[in-house]
Amino acid sequence: MKLINVTPDLARYYLSHNSVNRCLSKERVLRYANDIKAGKWKPNEVEPLAFDKKGNLIQGQHRLNAVLVANVPQSFYI
Repeated sequence: MKLINVTPDLARYYLSHNSVNRCLSKERVLRYANDIKAGKWKPNEVEPLAFDKKGNLIQGQHRLNAVLVANVPQSFYI
């Protein structure tokens, strides 16, 4: 795993490769975005952003959307 700083632009790029995730929960995205804006978000080694062998996002769509909503870069493990 590697800790990276995800900017809104990088989050948008990762989300452009999101085709296999469940439906997005707007409530969860807003909750995460509020935590990010309040400085309460901490990187989680147990649940890193995950991609399949083809580069498709398979875990992390809510967190990445929260980065877009908060418009604040955030560190995540990949």
